[in-house]
Amino acid sequence: MIFSDESKINLINSDGARYVRYLPINKHETLNILPTVKHSEGSVMIWGVISYYSVLDLVFIEDKITDEQYKTI
Repeated sequence: MIFSDESKINLINSDGARYVRYLPINKHETLNILPTVKHSEGSVMIWGVISYYSVLDLVFIEDKITDEQYKTI
């Protein structure tokens, strides 16, 4: 049996939502407004495989890959 998994790591922020807690009277204070990051392309995908008999080296993928490239890893 073989298990594989991948994980994307972003250098700046995450891909998900960001939340700020504030009181309604402080809604528009600068501290409560999060800036946006334009063109944050700093990320890497890490892929790994583990089985009962061995653990393979991690593979670092910097670009998107096709199904054919995925088969060669």
